[in-house]
Amino acid sequence: MKTIAIANQKGGAGKTTLTHNLARTLASSGYRVLMIDADPQANLTESFVDDAAPIIKTFEFNRRRGALLDPHQVGERLWLFAGDEELAMIEHTNDIDVFDFIRDGLEPLKERFDFGLIDSPPSLGFLAVSTYVAARHLIVPLNPDSYSFSATARLLRKVSSVRAKWNPHLEILGAVLNNVKSGTNLFEEATKELKATFGDALFPVAIPSSVRMPETASRNVCILDYAPGTAAAQAFESFVSEILTRVGCPRTRETAPVSAKSVGEKVVA
Repeated sequence: MKTIAIANQKGGAGKTTLTHNLARTLASSGYRVLMIDADPQANLTESFVDDAAPIIKTFEFNRRRGALLDPHQVGERLWLFAGDEELAMIEHTNDIDVFDFIRDGLEPLKERFDFGLIDSPPSLGFLAVSTYVAARHLIVPLNPDSYSFSATARLLRKVSSVRAKWNPHLEILGAVLNNVKSGTNLFEEATKELKATFGDALFPVAIPSSVRMPETASRNVCILDYAPGTAAAQAFESFVSEILTRVGCPRTRETAPVSAKSVGEKVVA
């Protein structure tokens, strides 16, 4: 399983919307996708299940250390561990052993899925660090504003610390400008600054501002199906293709439809 955390400590960067659309696009391309909602706000979870759905939550990785937990199937080739407000409790611990609770929980599942997508919380606290410890790759979405760029240095320092102490394999898969208006001075300045910071890790495509992107979650679709042919859809398709190229996967994985049983028996009711 290729585990990717979508990370930025600043709220409003579009992490959840990107995670939602990336998961649906990868699944429609034939990949088995496990989503891990690690944000106490649980917006990713809300876009896939209602409040009444019986579903194992990400916090259970910490509460039930050593247990083999089974994710909830929310679509064809789509599974989810839910976020909820209990995740905020992670921030109130002084025990650094909590950093590995997501990584350890995902370890026995890594052969069952092609991708694990982690929606990280908007912070640099213990909970966010636990997502960096669990991930092999980070994708950093950034809005083109000075506040986002000033936060980037803090994020990169935290990533370096995690790499040095807990996860030497962690790497930044790329940074992507999100919700942009191209052709403006701000866009040109943002691209120049990000290129200086991330070099070749900067994704060559920027995702334009569009009201259609945030609407996809409430309508249970991805942007490629909801608004095909729009600038946002075309940019997002290029973004996904670049992700797959960087992790060494083809754009489409040839596979038959997958049921829950075909990727492992249910072990937790």
